[in-house]
Amino acid sequence: MIELLWKQIKYLTNQPYAIFGHSMGAILAYKVIQKIDALKLPSPIHSFFSGRRAPNCYTRSPIPPSKMNTLELENEVKFDMQFQLEVNGVLQTNKT
Repeated sequence: MIELLWKQIKYLTNQPYAIFGHSMGAILAYKVIQKIDALKLPSPIHSFFSGRRAPNCYTRSPIPPSKMNTLELENEVKFDMQFQLEVNGVLQTNKT
């Protein structure tokens, strides 16, 4: 997943840029920034994160997202998506 995002934005790193991520996008943005740093490319001038705990905070998993490998991160994102679908389903059911 990180590789797919990276392929979409790598051409932007040769100019000033910022990265924003909300909810599970905050984790993905954080991991993309880690990749940028590992490649020793120019960092974003600013990073914005919202709707998610800081990457060093624990979630349902005993591993914080900042320490997850790709498979663990994908499983965490899938869990979050399933949870959101269930919550939305319950909210929609209660509205009718």
